Amino acid sequence: MLNDIHCRRHEASVKHCESVERWIHHTKSQTVDAQLTEQRKRDQNMNREALGVVMITLRYLGRQGLALLGHIRMTVTSEICRSCVQQSIGA
Repeated sequence: MLNDIHCRRHEASVKHCESVERWIHHTKSQTVDAQLTEQRKRDQNMNREALGVVMITLRYLGRQGLALLGHIRMTVTSEICRSCVQQSIGA
């Protein structure tokens, strides 16, 4: 009887209620591994979408015959680029 009263008083205490809430939250939450896996999937999907936009842009530029880098304004830089291109094509 005395033990029963003690248990009821304990169950009604603030500390017990907080502990029960924390335990329920702990058992319902995801593990760290599951959270990391989920975040990785979201990152992969975001990267996949970004890569899709890049591929669409490259296809468009390729069909139009447009340059990827645009105009080079400095003559020194353009000379360096020309020499790099000539080396890469073996001229």
